[in-house]
Amino acid sequence: MKIFLRRICTCALTISLLAALSVPAAASDALGNDLVSNETQVHQGTYLSQDVFWSSTYSDLRTENLITYQPNTAVTPMVTYGEALTDCNTVSATAAALESQGYRVVAGINGDFYNTSTGLPIGLMVTGGELKASDGGYYAIGFRADGTAVLGKPTLTISADLGYQGADSTGYTTEVIRNLAAVNKARVSTGGIYLYTHDFNAKHTTGTTEPGVDVICSIQSGTLSIGGTVTLTVDSV
Repeated sequence: MKIFLRRICTCALTISLLAALSVPAAASDALGNDLVSNETQVHQGTYLSQDVFWSSTYSDLRTENLITYQPNTAVTPMVTYGEALTDCNTVSATAAALESQGYRVVAGINGDFYNTSTGLPIGLMVTGGELKASDGGYYAIGFRADGTAVLGKPTLTISADLGYQGADSTGYTTEVIRNLAAVNKARVSTGGIYLYTHDFNAKHTTGTTEPGVDVICSIQSGTLSIGGTVTLTVDSV
């Protein structure tokens, strides 16, 4: 196996977003009857609301807290995850860290469900146009440069050109290309190729005890961006 891997001089990873994000169907209106509703403006185009309603489904009182945002030049949404994807911070601690960098935080929410034992986000994460963690088959929210949002279920395909040729199922010689199982996700026993970057955890390890072959690469060109290509050189196996 090691002889096979050492023949790989470069590895080109092409990242492409196959399905565009789309707005899902409207949520059901049959939540119940509103009893109390309060709204406070926290900044331009940004409102904090608290609604108390009687749930028709569960026959009890429910309270929901909402942040409503209208795109404007005074307030801009941003995504942050700390120093590494496995960092676990409270919303207040994250806000304090951003304000120490000169930002003025007016509101904050958890952007994704995450594994409580590892801190890893379950879904897709892209920030600054760069892929930090691949999707897990869940819905996602994204923000455009003008602050408008897009909601939907992304489909991400990551392929690796291993840099040499081999025979396909019909006997023809072709480039050896493999799909990657995930980027910065926990490796599982079912196998596949997993790609890890320095964003994964603070120790810069794979953080797994599952059996496998670890290949350390250095970036030659490109970035891990949607629709982009990054070329890697194998340093050690």
